Amino acid sequence: MSGEGPEEKCGSLDCREVFRRLDDYLDGTLPAEDIVAMRDHLDACSHCADEYGFGAGMVAELKAKLRTVECPDRLRAWIAEQTSRGPSGESPGP
Repeated sequence: MSGEGPEEKCGSLDCREVFRRLDDYLDGTLPAEDIVAMRDHLDACSHCADEYGFGAGMVAELKAKLRTVECPDRLRAWIAEQTSRGPSGESPGP
């Protein structure tokens, strides 16, 4: 199979399903069995593999740029305060 269009089915997924789930695949939030199905499709479908390559490149570039941005002290303090609170919004007891 050449994988040249959105209707193409390579393995258990078609191209539309791959495009729909590509962000989750890039984020690493798919269940293991879905990751295997995505990999199988990407290995067989050059069209989807190109889209994956573009998305992966964008994610890598964005992460690299974000590493160069300083986080303001005020924001760090706010995050620390928010994460130290319990689920009810109250500080945990001793």
